[in-house]
Amino acid sequence: MADEENPQGEANELAPWIQVQKRTFTRWTNSHLKKVGAELKDVKTDFDTGIRLMQLMKALYGVEMPKHNANPKMRIHKLDNISLAFDMVAKAHVKTNFLKTHHLVDQDLKMILGMIWSIILDYQIKGISVEDLSAKEALLLWCQKKTKGYRDVKVDNFSTSWRDGMALAALIHHHRPELINFDSLSKENRKENLQLAFDVAQNDLGIDPLLDAADIADSERPDEKSVMTYISLFYHKFTSQNQKETAARRIQKFAQFNKSVEDQEANYEMNANQIVEWINNKINELNDRNFPDDYDATVSLINAHKVYKATEKKEWDDKRLDNETLHNTIQTRLRSNKRRVWAAPSGVSIEDVDGSWEKLGVAEKDRNKALRDHLLKQKDNLRKDYGDKANDFYNYVNNLNKEVSKQGEGDLHDQLNDVKAIESQIEADNRAGELQALYKQLEELGLADENPYTEYTLDELLLLLDSLKNAIKKKKQFLQNQLSASGQSNITEDLLEELKETFKHFDKDGSNALDKLEFKAALQVLGFNYSEEEFNKLWNELTQGKEKIDLETFIKWMTKMLEDTEDANQIKSSFKILANDKSSIAANDLKVSPLNSDDINFLTGRMPGATDTYDYSTYTDNCFV
Repeated sequence: MADEENPQGEANELAPWIQVQKRTFTRWTNSHLKKVGAELKDVKTDFDTGIRLMQLMKALYGVEMPKHNANPKMRIHKLDNISLAFDMVAKAHVKTNFLKTHHLVDQDLKMILGMIWSIILDYQIKGISVEDLSAKEALLLWCQKKTKGYRDVKVDNFSTSWRDGMALAALIHHHRPELINFDSLSKENRKENLQLAFDVAQNDLGIDPLLDAADIADSERPDEKSVMTYISLFYHKFTSQNQKETAARRIQKFAQFNKSVEDQEANYEMNANQIVEWINNKINELNDRNFPDDYDATVSLINAHKVYKATEKKEWDDKRLDNETLHNTIQTRLRSNKRRVWAAPSGVSIEDVDGSWEKLGVAEKDRNKALRDHLLKQKDNLRKDYGDKANDFYNYVNNLNKEVSKQGEGDLHDQLNDVKAIESQIEADNRAGELQALYKQLEELGLADENPYTEYTLDELLLLLDSLKNAIKKKKQFLQNQLSASGQSNITEDLLEELKETFKHFDKDGSNALDKLEFKAALQVLGFNYSEEEFNKLWNELTQGKEKIDLETFIKWMTKMLEDTEDANQIKSSFKILANDKSSIAANDLKVSPLNSDDINFLTGRMPGATDTYDYSTYTDNCFV
């Protein structure tokens, strides 16, 4: 075929750009034809029977090949096959513009290259563009953003900007810095830079080299379509990897949350078993009624009982309250993250432990009464007055203690306001002062040590009051921390700025609003690719009949899409991404950064399934409400 750009005879009949496109498009086509066991040897001649085009449509779009002539010899038979191939192209909705059947059978190289370019645009670049021009703009903007700030790199086009290999090396280094030592590169070593980038892309990223280093380095103006085709492979590779890493991060967060909750549950059970065992042993000790007849010895027993309640019991009561706080923390975390609440095993639930603690209180009261009855000493009205007030104060403080330590339910702000109300109530109450005045009178009369009307000394009640104040302080801190945690977001200032810059870039008329095509191009730059039906539905939902979408609506929707919602649907969607759209997942599918071996072992140890096929949907549903 004679070429107007190179009229120098048969040996050099093809212009350089045609030669480059021929090599690039052949390699791109073969990278897909191998899926159906076919190969393109000569892009000019191999399409003349129509069979290679049928095989390419089947490999790319899954369109079934119709019944055709497998070995056509005559022109009419080839044209029939090509017509069938064109029907497959139409079914795939690929626009080939002015391509006719005779162009293939006549081996019209320029028209064949144009046909392959149309297929590349539709299959490879359509997902990041509205039309051809938008595709270049969107892909070019993506390249500019990813190479911004790199030395000797300025991406203005898909031709001369890539000649010295620095831009391609920067693009790889931005996403995988461990693969290329960018600081060691010099723009003077054009071929070496390009070959290094080609080798890294092929060996470490699985991207076949569609061009030769010389195709770019030795050309004054490298072929734009060939470069654009090759660079689009990096876009799809890296945006796909980002999706998987986001999904993996969400699964890691999900797994680590479950693991941390299970660790807390195990810690609670261990503590509860220790507390119940101590209570049972202490009740047996308190039920001993082998009292001495000696008055001083009996007084010593009473004093020992007081010391026990102020020290040993206080220590175990603190452990019990801390364990209740741990239990409430577990339940609050589960509710805050929309998970099923946890039921502690029988014997160590909050109710079981409280029941044992109440039995301890009964045993203490019985022992105290038995000791005091053993003294056979009358108490006067002052002691009774103090006793009534002490009992009332104990019940008052104890009830408030239960209110503070009980498992929180409802809105966190309401819970915090309730705790603050109790704190204000205590500060305004003067019962402690009245008890101190009465106790001082009992001490002056030598009657403070024994009182048959109450088991609570002033010190015990003040300790109980201090314990309540401490519990209020802890509960307030806990609720404030929960409120702080619930207001956090994984949307960073840098990400918000990137969203605004993208919006501004496509706001061509400066109206602070995007039309339909501008909005779609902006989404594609940010890695959100939709079918026409999905995009139209989204556009109608966001605009509500308006012709444009403003910045506030754009940022609000993007924040919603990028935010970790911590719900079952998002977790299952993340699993599905790693499972390559399958309903089950294998351990190897989970090997995506930042998931580590501990995360993977934890998940595979809990998801139902067998033979390395795990049901992530059932596991996720069982974790959420």
